Amino acid sequence: MKRSIALLMSVVLTHAAAAAPTNEEFFRSVRDNIDKPVDPTKFIAFAMAVVGIIILMVLFSRKKEQRAAKPKVLNHSGKLLKEIMSAVHLKPAEVKQLKLLAEGQSVSSPLTLLLCPSVFAKAVRAKPAKVDRRVLAQLAKKLIQTAAGSSNGKE
Repeated sequence: MKRSIALLMSVVLTHAAAAAPTNEEFFRSVRDNIDKPVDPTKFIAFAMAVVGIIILMVLFSRKKEQRAAKPKVLNHSGKLLKEIMSAVHLKPAEVKQLKLLAEGQSVSSPLTLLLCPSVFAKAVRAKPAKVDRRVLAQLAKKLIQTAAGSSNGKE
């Protein structure tokens, strides 16, 4: 067994020594490779790929910054209006009249009219043409009842 290993090692070493190039062959090979003209197409293709990747990275980072710049809306005025509608027991027709009244007075939201009685009264006194005064009168009664009920401790 030891003999076969030794024989195998001597064959491998002999073959490796015979296959190793001499210094003269090595330098001739280097000189031949240096003297060849350079083909720039591979370099240009590689450079264009790198530039493309950089452009994509810039675009994605800008898109991410734009998404992060917008604050998330936590309170939605429509949801708040629906909650107040259910708490005060407003009908859809009354909400529609409030919206029309708010538009006529340049108020940002119909909720302002519900929460501020002086603005509501001023808007009603302005006598807008599109608003149904009978519906507004019923709404005013509801608001007064709701306010009186909550001040007495009833809910």
